[in-house]
Amino acid sequence: MTASAYTEDQIQEGVVSWLMGLEAVTRTFTFAADMNAAKRSPGAAVWARKQGMVSGEPDLRIYLKAGRLLLIELKAKKTIVSDTQEARHAKLADLGHTVAIVRAETPNHAINQIEALLIDAGSITGRRAA
Repeated sequence: MTASAYTEDQIQEGVVSWLMGLEAVTRTFTFAADMNAAKRSPGAAVWARKQGMVSGEPDLRIYLKAGRLLLIELKAKKTIVSDTQEARHAKLADLGHTVAIVRAETPNHAINQIEALLIDAGSITGRRAA
């Protein structure tokens, strides 16, 4: 598959698969993904809001030791951050949280960026074999 052919969903699937394996080995973090991108009927959208789902929430939440939280917004290389996402990220920033925007052409490109964030956070050491 050419680099430009990867969708955000495919990039996220690759990242999630890698995070699952890394979490099992290191046990220095856990993570969760958000389901806001799912297409919903109007009734399902109302249900989602009642359940606490918020538009613009980052794609991944990585829970680190000492109560730290790493928020990741995954974007395919040429996709934009929506107005809803920008507003949500600003609200999170007002509360002291940083949302890392990871722009990638391939799952491995995204993984390399997230790996660097985890190393910078002291959650993992070293680099994987590319």
